[in-house]
Amino acid sequence: MEKFPWKIVISALAFCFISYFLVFSMAGEKGDLHMHTTCSDGVNTYEEMASVAIGRGLSFIAITDHRVCADVFEKCAKEARLLCMPSEEVTTPGWHILALGISDEICIEQGENVCEGNAPAEYLIGKIHGQGGIAIAAHPMLELPEDKLAAELGMFDAMECGHPSYSLRQARKAREFSKLLDVPCVYDSDAHQMGALGGMHNICAIETVSAEAVKQAVLSGKCRRGEPFLNRISRYLSLSEYLPETGNQEESLLETKKPEEALPTCAEAGGECLEPLEGDRCSGIKFEADKEVSDCPGKCCVCCKQIIRECVPDSCCHAKGCVLKQTAPDCSGIMCSMECSEGTMDCGQGHCEFDDNAEGYCSVVWS
Repeated sequence: MEKFPWKIVISALAFCFISYFLVFSMAGEKGDLHMHTTCSDGVNTYEEMASVAIGRGLSFIAITDHRVCADVFEKCAKEARLLCMPSEEVTTPGWHILALGISDEICIEQGENVCEGNAPAEYLIGKIHGQGGIAIAAHPMLELPEDKLAAELGMFDAMECGHPSYSLRQARKAREFSKLLDVPCVYDSDAHQMGALGGMHNICAIETVSAEAVKQAVLSGKCRRGEPFLNRISRYLSLSEYLPETGNQEESLLETKKPEEALPTCAEAGGECLEPLEGDRCSGIKFEADKEVSDCPGKCCVCCKQIIRECVPDSCCHAKGCVLKQTAPDCSGIMCSMECSEGTMDCGQGHCEFDDNAEGYCSVVWS
């Protein structure tokens, strides 16, 4: 008796699955409706985020900083390379709300991490609708207990059913709430730096890329989850997804950092040697092509001129200092509290600049 051709059957099924996945993932327009810039607690500028979005094949984005900066708002509204929808992430007691496609600032006052003195979510949703925008519940599975979600999610136009920080259980529960309460799903990266942008995104069934078409697709539930294939596989194979949740979700995200990647050598970075500063500790320091940038002792050795002159905040949240870009922390997946803390660079209180005379070559310029 001949053996059943399992190998042929498995190969055929695998081919069908991959073909279906590729066709399904390509249909529709890709977009990310939740990201941040240096206007609030993001690491990168609007131009950097928009350029990366274009490079990753997104057709539309929404800039959802925790406040409105006039220059960013205007750049987004006038963007010609892709559709950029001026938006805002506003905070109420218990809820984070994406005000998508608005014409003016929703959160007039940001006091004690909330808008307009504890304004309720219903009031802010009304303001959003008054400007022709739609209100999306941002990462609700990270914020509230399930009984409150069941009671209040129905007032939103849509909800984030997909978020990089959701566990498998939270993602499954989000879909259950969406179906139960008839609240459409969206899927966003919540990127605070350009490396995370578009990692999770929407694929919306729209014929033309316009703000109205995107909003109608969201409202009618015509946006599905998009994510790089390897990202999705690693997410489902990650053992941590199956472990019980412990502690405060937001605090654990603030403490989590990915291991740093190896820095390029000076030669690989295409840099050139600059004259070392004067002083005993700088004597004998010279350009060495096989050194990593991090090997340069203090501010004596500046071996990579090309990449060493850009400075960024030294921490993912509420930064008080600056470091060279190549030694910055990896902030992908990090969530910060939304307050504008005194003595930090939050909310435009300061920015980073390269400074030849500063320790570490970076300094904060306070507004």
